[in-house]
Amino acid sequence: MSIEDSIRVTERTMREMHLLPFQLAVKHANPWSFMTGYHRTNGVHGSEDPWLMEKILRGDWGWGGLVMSDWFGTYSTAEAINAGLDLEMPGPSRWRAKLLHWAVMCRKVKERTIDDRVRNLLNLVNKVRPALAHVPDGQEGDTPEKRQICRRVASESIVLLKNTKSILPLDPSARRTYGLIGPGMSLPAVSGRGSADLVPHYVSTPLDAITEVVGEESVRSAIGSHNHLFTPLLSKNISVPGTEQPGYLLGWFNENPEVISHQEAIHTTTTTQAQMYFADSLPANVPGCYWLRFGLCVLGKGKLHIDDDMVVDLFSSQPPKTLQTPMFNQASMEVTAEVNVELGKQYQLGVLLRNDSVVAGVGALSAGGLRVECCEKLDAATALAGAVDLAKQVDVPIIVAGLNSDYESEAIDRKSLSLPPAIDELILKVAQANPNTVVITQSGCPITMPWVDQVPTLLHAWFGGQETGHGIADVLFGKVNPSGRLSITFPRRLEDTPTFLTFGKGQRDIMYGEGVFIGYRYYEKLLRRPLFYFGYGLSYTTFTYSNLQVPDSFRLKNDKDSLDVSVEVKEDLRTHERTLGGLRPNHSATHMLKHLATAIFS
Repeated sequence: MSIEDSIRVTERTMREMHLLPFQLAVKHANPWSFMTGYHRTNGVHGSEDPWLMEKILRGDWGWGGLVMSDWFGTYSTAEAINAGLDLEMPGPSRWRAKLLHWAVMCRKVKERTIDDRVRNLLNLVNKVRPALAHVPDGQEGDTPEKRQICRRVASESIVLLKNTKSILPLDPSARRTYGLIGPGMSLPAVSGRGSADLVPHYVSTPLDAITEVVGEESVRSAIGSHNHLFTPLLSKNISVPGTEQPGYLLGWFNENPEVISHQEAIHTTTTTQAQMYFADSLPANVPGCYWLRFGLCVLGKGKLHIDDDMVVDLFSSQPPKTLQTPMFNQASMEVTAEVNVELGKQYQLGVLLRNDSVVAGVGALSAGGLRVECCEKLDAATALAGAVDLAKQVDVPIIVAGLNSDYESEAIDRKSLSLPPAIDELILKVAQANPNTVVITQSGCPITMPWVDQVPTLLHAWFGGQETGHGIADVLFGKVNPSGRLSITFPRRLEDTPTFLTFGKGQRDIMYGEGVFIGYRYYEKLLRRPLFYFGYGLSYTTFTYSNLQVPDSFRLKNDKDSLDVSVEVKEDLRTHERTLGGLRPNHSATHMLKHLATAIFS
């Protein structure tokens, strides 16, 4: 949401639904800090709202940490400080410093209020300093222990949605052939975009991970279709000019290096990142207006050369915006060029960037940016036909496809719940070609599945981080018993969602007209079955639960009261032993019990 947006919502809805997760975090984890949002709630910006910060957070919940603003999410001096905002982010301050001096001088802000804000800041500093001092040497980067944690998180979060023919788990020792299909096989979705976009140490792909399990002789692959909005970043098979070091060479210049070719760069560095968003971290000696050359969608003006040929010109002119673009919608529309390349040949890429026409607003933290992108050109019909043919020739086709960070990003609303049309067609055609098809979808939010009745085996893998591939392979081949449960409801269609009649219908006022009836509450109230309920998830084992014991009547007087609920859960150990060997037998039973408790209290 932007700074102009205002949410209209009742206090009951706020306390019962939207504030409750934060209240639980305060109760069970006592976080050191909170951050306010950009938008207004009932007409008041979060960074200026004493009801949120003082009445609810510090008063009702008894919390005593630091409250900071989102980046450039402070809009006043006296109002924000008096409302409870301790820290304006990022620095250097725009609304405090000299402005705060005058606010104190005219007594719009009292000195004891300043003392409170400074005390909260110093308390946080005193908590963070010893914690950082005790980080063991070598534990701040990539370690085997951290890889195992990432792999476990990736595998245990995967949700088994359908397994009607008991195709899963697959037997890695069986003499089978596998057709690995879909864009997610080689380019899995590992995170969202915006502040969710982190650069992993590596990415385990499903193609590589499955090949590790069954061997290259059992695996064939076909992409079937692209599913990106923006051409994938060129982050592999690149090297700094004149070296074997992976990455790009960057140099900042005062003047256009195409005109003054022998000038010294103000600053140089290397990077392996193919998207470079120069927000608030430029080298100290780089001026506000600069030229960049190393060696495309751009934030500023730019052009791309391959060897000596200019193939993309976003310097002379840029196409009008018709879609959301990267870098918080500040970048230009993507312009692509088709280039014939030869296998094994090296090419020199060069981008000239000038940070002109940078947008103000939240983009005030921008000093230019660019994306270097590349992928194989596909003929859609030929790629689809190749995937279908492959599915007919193998024992088990496995599709990995869905959404990615192009679709799910900070500062962007999706326009529908649909997958790209080509992906829906790919899944349907492959499933029709081979009844043993296994479909693995990736998204961070609900998607519609018009092909769901045609697919016997379905997993949802979310955005799995750097161990996405191994996590998927561990579940497919029974190393991990799927124990994930849906954290959100998947509706059958957009029109079935509780916000359909209100969200996006106003200009700046966003009415939370659904009240407390969000998610599964809405579907249960209307007796309307969604595609998959909140909390849904299957297992490779079978369970029965019986003898549910719940008090006939109870009333919790405060958040420290409790009540006893019991249920008997029995697992079919024969099924467990047949499919998974020595895995923890109660692992999925525990998750089932948690799901049952959720159902009781909803």
